[in-house]
Amino acid sequence: MAVVVNPGLDRSAEEVLQIIQSCNPTICPLDLIPSTMLQTISPDLLPFITTVINGSITSGHIPTAFKKARVNPIWKKPVLDPSDINNYRT
Repeated sequence: MAVVVNPGLDRSAEEVLQIIQSCNPTICPLDLIPSTMLQTISPDLLPFITTVINGSITSGHIPTAFKKARVNPIWKKPVLDPSDINNYRT
């Protein structure tokens, strides 16, 4: 039996669609489905995506695949020492 962590935070299909439509259309190499593909989503798939999102919110469980990130440090100036972590933007 799932423990309800965040009751009342469920999103409607319309809200989920609005969030998807507002996503930046850039590509992330970690994304299995590009945001541009999600933005052209079939109305038939929206209820399933909404169910998965609401299930994650309700249970408090975030799938491991959703917890991955790719971080690229940005060097402040070429004249600075690249081995010093303080010479990168935060």
